[in-house]
Amino acid sequence: MKLFRKKSFGPRKECSYSQMGEDIIMQYILRAIGMKSWTWLDIGAYDPDVLSNTALWYKNGMRGINVEANPKLILNFGSR
Repeated sequence: MKLFRKKSFGPRKECSYSQMGEDIIMQYILRAIGMKSWTWLDIGAYDPDVLSNTALWYKNGMRGINVEANPKLILNFGSR
């Protein structure tokens, strides 16, 4: 059984990988102020896909830095 699933929001049915759609909300705000691409610094990144605030942006071609203090969890990021 999967505990977490991607969620779709809005008329374009964008998939959210974050807990409450924060990735889509921030993407909307950044695009509304005219940004077409951006970079990020995610402190406490946890996982590259599960409950991720940055997975959607990564899949859309943007890049950033993910920081995770737990050495077991950071291995999930591999060489992304």
